[in-house]
Amino acid sequence: VFMSYLEDFLETVATLPIDVTRNFNLIRELDQRTQKLTEELKDLSREYFTKLRRVKKDNGEVLEEDKKVLSEIKTKQQTCLSLANEKIQIAKQTYAAVESHIQNLDKKIEKFDQELQDQGVDMSIADELNYDSQPNPPKKKRKLEPSAKVASKGGVRSKFEA
Repeated sequence: VFMSYLEDFLETVATLPIDVTRNFNLIRELDQRTQKLTEELKDLSREYFTKLRRVKKDNGEVLEEDKKVLSEIKTKQQTCLSLANEKIQIAKQTYAAVESHIQNLDKKIEKFDQELQDQGVDMSIADELNYDSQPNPPKKKRKLEPSAKVASKGGVRSKFEA
């Protein structure tokens, strides 16, 4: 029984790192494209505003060429926004995949634990693996021995408070 659960577990978990790695690599590629576009946007914006200042000084009109640069800036900004949204969607998909695997494994652990109990094995794997139910064991309060107390003006204090 244990081996079949172990084999199922390994099969289930084996694909997860591949999917997560693929998604993170895709996010990295999208981020690199976004960085490149951002640099291009900085250059285009600098160029556009420099020309705009000159036009303003000369009281002239904005040239068609300047309007094209502005249009290109808008297009690149929209592309950056689109890439950022795509990265968010991939991150959400990755999170959902990991969460789904965790829930699936939790169910398998509960089922395995139940089968062990049905067979009379006194071992609760779900309790041992469930860190959320008992995050930290309760700490024992330490009693001070009479020899650990020191006299002070206001009464008796422990040597740790001194």
